[in-house]
Amino acid sequence: TDGGNSWNEIEDLAENFPYTFAFVKGSQLGFCSSKGKILKTLNNGDNWTVVYEDENQFFSEIFFINETIGFVATETELLKTVDGGLSWNSVFSGAVRDISFVSSEIGFIATDKGIFKTTNQGTDWVLNYHSEFIDFNTVAFQGLEFGVAAGHIMGTNFPNNKGYVVVTESQGD
Repeated sequence: TDGGNSWNEIEDLAENFPYTFAFVKGSQLGFCSSKGKILKTLNNGDNWTVVYEDENQFFSEIFFINETIGFVATETELLKTVDGGLSWNSVFSGAVRDISFVSSEIGFIATDKGIFKTTNQGTDWVLNYHSEFIDFNTVAFQGLEFGVAAGHIMGTNFPNNKGYVVVTESQGD
């Protein structure tokens, strides 16, 4: 409420080793991924509850389209929920590093195999951009068409080597 001038520590969330956050636009609803847990807040982060738990997973990137439909990446797959995080099903097999949606239907994921695109809320994923040598770490869009993805040479440790950036002005089409 003060433009980021002050910050408050949330004790109960810290013990869950938070990794990434996703807040639903125009709402106080948010989600947090962590080692083995997905947490949910209904009040802008003042209180958090565990909504899903699998101690065999490390949940990394998380993204929610709306209050019920969301995605979370693990080390080996992309999971989707249609019930606000209570249950999750695999919709993509592979190392997903980042998730970005430009609308409720159209989304992109950055992977070690390239950039993949969905046009049906993540039910199907199609290779949208592939490079023989880039291991993608991130993908982001400004508006519906303009997107940027970045990564590093496969088999190397970034940032010790040169990074690569690709740009699209047409959703990669």
